[in-house]
Amino acid sequence: MKRRKRLLVLAGTHFQIPVILYAKHAGHYVITCDNKPNNPGHSLADEYINISTTDLDGVLEMARKNGIDGILAYGTDPAALTAAYVSEVLQLPGNSYNSVLTLSDKGLFRKFLIDNDFHAPKFNVVKSIEEANRFLQIVQNNVFIKPVDSSGSKGITRLSSGENIASSFNNALEFSRKGEVIIEEEIQREGPHIHGEAFVFNGELKFILLGDQYFSNTNLCAPMSTTLPSIEHSDFMDSVSKELVKLLKLVGFKTGGLNIEIIRSINNKIYFIEIGARNGGNLMPELACMASGFNLPAANVNASLNKEIDFNFVYPSDLFCTQVILHSHQNGKYNGVNFPEVFKDNLKTGLIYYDKGDNVHIYRGSQDVIGVLLFSFNNKDECNDLISFIRHNNIINLG
Repeated sequence: MKRRKRLLVLAGTHFQIPVILYAKHAGHYVITCDNKPNNPGHSLADEYINISTTDLDGVLEMARKNGIDGILAYGTDPAALTAAYVSEVLQLPGNSYNSVLTLSDKGLFRKFLIDNDFHAPKFNVVKSIEEANRFLQIVQNNVFIKPVDSSGSKGITRLSSGENIASSFNNALEFSRKGEVIIEEEIQREGPHIHGEAFVFNGELKFILLGDQYFSNTNLCAPMSTTLPSIEHSDFMDSVSKELVKLLKLVGFKTGGLNIEIIRSINNKIYFIEIGARNGGNLMPELACMASGFNLPAANVNASLNKEIDFNFVYPSDLFCTQVILHSHQNGKYNGVNFPEVFKDNLKTGLIYYDKGDNVHIYRGSQDVIGVLLFSFNNKDECNDLISFIRHNNIINLG
């Protein structure tokens, strides 16, 4: 009997379920690991091992002991570095540790951008409030305070010029595993953020679909919605793709998914804000698949096991697919979602993580996401109507 390929999937949240199911359907033996036994993906895998996905040496030892053929970080930023570390040591399909470290660490990424003549905001990586204050005196402008090694908008604050930095610094430090905080000057942008998914295979950018990202009025640092493809920046996408190809070649990223966030400045310069070395959470790969037909879970699994990938897809022209991240404008008890009847037929799928009566927290970051809904429209004006509605209304009912 032919031996089944053994795939190690890092984490077992809702976001990893698509790759677990695809790998199982393809006949592979799936092992999941993280330190949260109740995550829903574990019950779908062949085996679950309780170990943190950020424990590099622990995961390496476990992977070696279990004779894995591939390792995959999907929809989880902290695990991307572990996947690269293990794949490099065990000589499995994947990326070099240094390439993923450069993309994952905000301070290293900003330095890489500057060293290679890409645009980047003024920034400084600090470990103390004293260092932070010295940098603020130099910048004298609005800034963002972030943990260098966290994701999902956790620990990020926008600070106006002259505001006291203490609480923002301490908040960011709380979410930094490395104990470092990055402060970067705010870029004056044109239109919404640019955000979406990409996939690289053997050093070639095979798929990229970026769109318009909007942020919550409750927390200007936390995302509320992304629409694929872009309505506001369609004229800019060729320039973005060319710069991304150049960047990936220089950093040495060879194969796998990417979650990308970019700012288009008021003078049309490209600022790469984040390039996550994995496809995104919050159903972004599913949104990209809905818009194009490209199966990102399948591509990720097959790349991890050195299998053939189906790159047949069509970039959308008259289809607009919108992700809505459900969150609350205030603390309370969850009592359902409020959407006008006009959008009901456009709702295609979604996840809700709370039951009615559960306590919900005002939106601080990904830890407070109530759920994610995906919509599709054949008319961009109707799509814009949805975005306008969610920007101006609290769509979460509180009991």
